[in-house]
Amino acid sequence: MKTFSPHKLVLFKMKDCAPCLNASMTLDKVIHKHPEFVPYISQLWKENHPSLVESYELELFPTLIILNSDLDEINRITGSKNLTEDFWWKTLTTIHHSERQ
Repeated sequence: MKTFSPHKLVLFKMKDCAPCLNASMTLDKVIHKHPEFVPYISQLWKENHPSLVESYELELFPTLIILNSDLDEINRITGSKNLTEDFWWKTLTTIHHSERQ
């Protein structure tokens, strides 16, 4: 059975990208306060993962891929505008609580 609730987040970022740095710094603030969220998020450099970038057809960065428990993409967010501290906290809290049940 396919699940549609978030299970894992993958943030693709690019070197020398100001929006990528902003998204990463905002995420780091949340992770610093809540280290229990670390297992639910991966940050990958575009330059180090060309096959994943190609398979996900990524063209803009940062891009956040939201995966379900089957590791199927259920959503994506491109750009840093919506990757706020509140977004990271709410999304990672949701994953954390669902994984603990």
